[in-house]
Amino acid sequence: MEEAVPAALDAGLDHGQFWGCTPAELGEVVEAARRRAERDWYRTAWLACYVLAPHTKKKLTPEKLLGKVVATGGTKPTPPGFEGA
Repeated sequence: MEEAVPAALDAGLDHGQFWGCTPAELGEVVEAARRRAERDWYRTAWLACYVLAPHTKKKLTPEKLLGKVVATGGTKPTPPGFEGA
């Protein structure tokens, strides 16, 4: 329980909302906040790739900058905001 309150507050809940949530609801809120933060970092990494590309000979990707391995199944990752384009 000690870890749940800070996680809920980081996810944007206040104390009243936290105590009104079931454990399953709290898990969903915290997971949604984690996904939002991951998308924000990925968007930032895309921007960094575009800014750094003219200044480096290496091919940069958001995954390389973030230190992540992404299994794309042979397709390139889609930049955030271009999913439907």
